[in-house]
Amino acid sequence: MPPEAGPDWVEAEVIEVCRPDRPDHPLLRPHVVVLRERNGTRRLPMYTGSAEAIALACCLDAGEMPGPRIYQLAANLLAAAGSRITEVRITRLADGVFYAVAVVEAPGGAVEVGARPSDAVNLAVLSGAPIRVDAAILDDPVVDSHPEWEQYPARLADLAAEERQRRADSQARLRDHGYQGSMIRSARPNNRRSGWALPELLQLTGQ
Repeated sequence: MPPEAGPDWVEAEVIEVCRPDRPDHPLLRPHVVVLRERNGTRRLPMYTGSAEAIALACCLDAGEMPGPRIYQLAANLLAAAGSRITEVRITRLADGVFYAVAVVEAPGGAVEVGARPSDAVNLAVLSGAPIRVDAAILDDPVVDSHPEWEQYPARLADLAAEERQRRADSQARLRDHGYQGSMIRSARPNNRRSGWALPELLQLTGQ
């Protein structure tokens, strides 16, 4: 019996990050990250949290992640350990949930690290690594059957501009209370919402 064929990987790129208009607070609304195959028309919209979507929008709009810069930290830790992300893959869709892996080139060889798609895509954009999607996901008619996101008013550039304004307003308030630049930077709280498994990354490099 011939071996079972593996996935047909299709390279994709981020074409939009957007948010609906609702009466609740903007950061509490679902955000959508949209991938599209390169040199093609198939799309993959994925709902994600506000923090991950805004980080991605800022990176794509101005090449800068908003703080806390957890994705930059992850990339720096990998580099310090002699490793790097070579690609990320959106591997499957099960029960309405997308799954992904980051492929890490470590001193001992290539290793696949499980990740949320929003985290994987952020790292890919930051690192310049390609994003690949299983063609079977793009071929699934359910994936792009609800294009409501096309009408969402807040687009990628809007989200990035809002975040820059929030940061400017926050720093202005801190300055009004007597804090200076270094204290403002160190006052940012730890962000534990990203769910990024840094110990797993360090373990695979033998650190």
